[in-house]
Amino acid sequence: MAKEEQPDLVLLDLMLGNSSGLDILKAVKADPATKAIKVIAVTNFREKELLESQRVAGIYDYIYKPDYTPRELARKIREYLV
Repeated sequence: MAKEEQPDLVLLDLMLGNSSGLDILKAVKADPATKAIKVIAVTNFREKELLESQRVAGIYDYIYKPDYTPRELARKIREYLV
């Protein structure tokens, strides 16, 4: 879908039912057609080592469940679309 739509930004939940959000992130970043898409992870993980591996894989920023507010989400989206 990202390849077809070419969004500027994706919000990606890292805990998905049938697959890993990190696997999806790696696939997006490995494809030259989608590599430049910015990704904000939606997650409830806060472990530094895990977050660092995700950052290295291409995550731009994080939204933490269930603590984020609509205002924080809107701010982060505006920040990365500029």
